[in-house]
Amino acid sequence: MRAYLALLSVAACAVSAVVATSGAGTCATIFRDSFEPQINGNLWIKGPSGWAGAQGHDELKGDVCWLRTPGVNCARMWVNYRVTYNSQHALPMPYNGGVYLKCWFSEGNDIPYPPVQDEGWPNGHMTLLDTASPGAEVFMIGVMGENGRTAEPVKPAYFYNCCVYTTTDRYKVLDGTLGKPLVPRRQGSRKYTIILNGYTGNAGDVQFLIDDKLVYNGHRAALPGGGGAPIDTIVLGSKWWTYETYAFDDVEFGTIETPLDCSLISEANAQPDETWVTLTSKVVAGSFTYGGDQNYDRPFPGHLAIEEDDRSGSLWVSTSYVASVLPATNDAERVNARGIMRTNQAGMRYLDAIQISHASDPVDQPRILGTILRSLGSAALDGKLVKVWGKVVNVPELTPPTVKGQERPGDWRRYFVIDDGSPGGPVKCYYSNIIVPKPGIDPVPAVTNGDFVSVVGVAGREVMVPGTTGPEKSVWIRGAGDLGILRAAP
Repeated sequence: MRAYLALLSVAACAVSAVVATSGAGTCATIFRDSFEPQINGNLWIKGPSGWAGAQGHDELKGDVCWLRTPGVNCARMWVNYRVTYNSQHALPMPYNGGVYLKCWFSEGNDIPYPPVQDEGWPNGHMTLLDTASPGAEVFMIGVMGENGRTAEPVKPAYFYNCCVYTTTDRYKVLDGTLGKPLVPRRQGSRKYTIILNGYTGNAGDVQFLIDDKLVYNGHRAALPGGGGAPIDTIVLGSKWWTYETYAFDDVEFGTIETPLDCSLISEANAQPDETWVTLTSKVVAGSFTYGGDQNYDRPFPGHLAIEEDDRSGSLWVSTSYVASVLPATNDAERVNARGIMRTNQAGMRYLDAIQISHASDPVDQPRILGTILRSLGSAALDGKLVKVWGKVVNVPELTPPTVKGQERPGDWRRYFVIDDGSPGGPVKCYYSNIIVPKPGIDPVPAVTNGDFVSVVGVAGREVMVPGTTGPEKSVWIRGAGDLGILRAAP
C-alpha cells in the first residue's frame, strides 16, 4: 500500500495545524493513502475496538482501475454490501484546526426510488471524527440516504442528493432548499473535501466541498472550556445496514497552508511540490470530468487543463469540477483554482485542486498550437491545447488487450494510436474520456487502422503502470469536433 506520513516532525505540523500560518509547502501533506496495491491490515481499523466482531471495508477488488487523474495512478473497488461497520484510520495526534481531508469517491449504486428492499437506501461518505470525547464532534460529507429512510415522514431528498453533517448543524441535505445548493448524488466519481478552519463559533469554521466547489459553511462544536473540539480519526464508509457499492481512493489529510498567489501559470510551475498556490481567471483548455447524465455508467472522474491566453503557460488540474468547454467554437470557462503543486511519475507538473470557482464564460480559448508528436515529450506542452497529425496504427479493442492499469468494464478509457514518422511516435489519442457512450452513440467519428487524421486536444504525459512502463505521451480529445479524418484507409 502506498501510504505514508510526511517526513517532517509531527510537532512542527501540529503548530501549523493550530495557527494555520506556516509558509507555503511546509508539511502540507500529513497522510496519504492511494490503496495500492493492497490494504494494510493495521492502517485501517475495521470499526472501533468496542464493536465486537467488526467486519468492514476489506473487500478491495483486485486490479480494477477506477480513477485516472494526473496524480492518481489506480484505485480499488470498495464494496460494502450489507456490511455494518466502517473503516477508520487513527491520525498521529488530535488536530484542532487548520487541516483538510479530501478523497476521490465513486458510487456504483443505481438503485431506483423507491427501493425494492428496505435496506436499499444509498449511503457512502467520509468523516472526520473525535473519538476522545465521543459525540463531541463529527464532520461528515457524502450520501446519507439512511437518514431519510429513518425520518418521519420518509424524506426522499436524502435518497437523491448529497448531504453534510456536523454535531452542531446536524444533517443538511443539499437539495436546493433554504439557501443550500442542489448537489444530486450521481453514478461515478467525484471529490469530497472537508476544510477544518480555526474555531470562531461562526459558520465557516468547517467547510464542505464537492467537486471542488464549496457547498456548505458549517459550525464546530464548542468545548466547555472554550474553543472547538479536535478531531483524531478518518472514517470511510457507513455503519448503516444498506446496499452500497462505492470506491474510495487517494485519501489525503494535511495542513492548510497560506497559498502563494501566482499571477502566471509559469510561477506555479516553478514552485516545489507541496506548495499551495492560487491561480486566478485562467481559461480552461480542456475538461475531462463527468457532465451530468445519470444513464452513463461509471463516468471518468476527472481533471481539466488551464492555459494562459497567450499560450505562455499551461497546467493540468486534478479535479472533478465540471468546467464548460465548447470545442466547436473554441470557447470555454475561466476558473479560479487553489491547490497544491505536485509532480506525477512521468515528471509532469499538475495542481492537486482543493477549491475551484467560476470566474467567467464563455471566453475565447488560446489559439491551438500545431506540433509534431516528438514535441509532446516537452514539459512546455503539458496541459496545452495542441493539434497533431498522423496515421492511425492501432485501435485497441479486445485484441490486443489494453495496457494493464487501463482496463475497466465498459472499455472506459478508449483511445487510438497515431504515428507521424517522427521519433516521438506513436502517441495515444484518448477519446470517450468522460463517459461510456450509450449504445449507438459515439462522441467522435470512428477511426480504423490506416486512416490519416488530424487531432486537437490537450497534451499530457503519465506513467500508466508504475514500475512496469515508461512515461507515455498522449493527446486528450475534448469532443467530436477535435478529430478529423483527412484520408480514409484504402
